[in-house]
Amino acid sequence: MPLSFLYTFLAILSILGSWSVSWGATVQPHVLFVSQDNCKRIRGYSRNDLAGVAKEFNVPIGKVSYVKPVWGKGPEGRAQCNMVFNTPKGKTSCMVFNILKTDFVFGQAVPVHGNNAICTAPSNTSSP
Repeated sequence: MPLSFLYTFLAILSILGSWSVSWGATVQPHVLFVSQDNCKRIRGYSRNDLAGVAKEFNVPIGKVSYVKPVWGKGPEGRAQCNMVFNTPKGKTSCMVFNILKTDFVFGQAVPVHGNNAICTAPSNTSSP
């Protein structure tokens, strides 16, 4: 009985050990400096961005889509990284707060769940 208990105990420890190693292996994002070069590297958006843009313009989240990053100007006229989104009201540029890198680079226009994005008024042009 003590020997079977020992084998069972060791088997449980090995399972728990491999489980904790796999949990520890998740990739943590690296924060990149918000610069023109890093802005060009953005390939996606964060999980709160579509909801934040939808909330800002009071439109359904399903009607908001990410287009691309652009280096442009903010409301104060300073150069900044923006992310362009399509909305039912037109295209809008939203300020990027963070640029993060995991296996790809993505921007954060809304770093905190439930907040609005800081965006310019949508353009009403129908050009792509």
